[in-house]
Amino acid sequence: MKNLLHIIISNFHWIFFLVLICIAGWLLINNDELQRSRYLDISQDVAGKMHTVSGTIRSYLHLKRDNAALTERIAILEQELLQYKYQIRENNFTTIKYDSSSVLNTSHWRFFAARLVHNSISGTENYITLDKGIADGIREDMGVVSAEGAVVGLVMSVSSNFSRVIPLLNPNSRLSCKIKSSNFFGSLIWDGHDSRYSNLGELPSHTVYKMGDTIVTSGFSATFPEGVPVGIITNAVRQKAGNSNLLQIKLLTDFSTLHEVLIIENLQKKERNELEKGVDQ
Repeated sequence: MKNLLHIIISNFHWIFFLVLICIAGWLLINNDELQRSRYLDISQDVAGKMHTVSGTIRSYLHLKRDNAALTERIAILEQELLQYKYQIRENNFTTIKYDSSSVLNTSHWRFFAARLVHNSISGTENYITLDKGIADGIREDMGVVSAEGAVVGLVMSVSSNFSRVIPLLNPNSRLSCKIKSSNFFGSLIWDGHDSRYSNLGELPSHTVYKMGDTIVTSGFSATFPEGVPVGIITNAVRQKAGNSNLLQIKLLTDFSTLHEVLIIENLQKKERNELEKGVDQ
């Protein structure tokens, strides 16, 4: 208390000066219409800027929640898109009756939104961990795509609340792909070097392609629908003397910024696998 009194007494002239400024400002504003108008304009401008700043801060704090909601919406839209694609295919591109009850029965793919909790891109054998697991309906061998719809990888193991994904950036990942413009297909295998590129091999020597062609999933696997974007051809890495080509593919998924993904479930996968297993035997 003594220190406070000492501070007030030692700085009394400054405190008195500030009090006089406040009184003078109050008298000026209340006795001069022009000054009062200017004061109101300035105060409103300051208040507006403060509201803008506070709104920006609130938007930033809610960004995580909004991103989660957006990813959930993307999952719904992706499923609806596949449903319409199957309806068009079943109708041979003829007249389509947009009956929602029938559309829902034309596609056997379901999507789950998930977020990355771990990601590695600098190793030789990279892995991704997602925040969804068995409790959310996730199972092994489900496909994973980015929020933009490009292939990310394959669910290899699951726990109650998490799942581990083997991404395209892993030499143990083999994805059946095709050249969209010509339908020639091969296997996508990462060489362990650049996280932006992978290689499409096992292509026949007479494969038709050109630089810039789009690479998509072939649909031969029960994990991904046909036509999911993978990348674009940027270079012919080498042409063997035998019967295959190897193409360099620039991946459409940017693994360095990957955050939100969609997990794909094929509702007919078990039936298909059992049938193909029986044929192979």
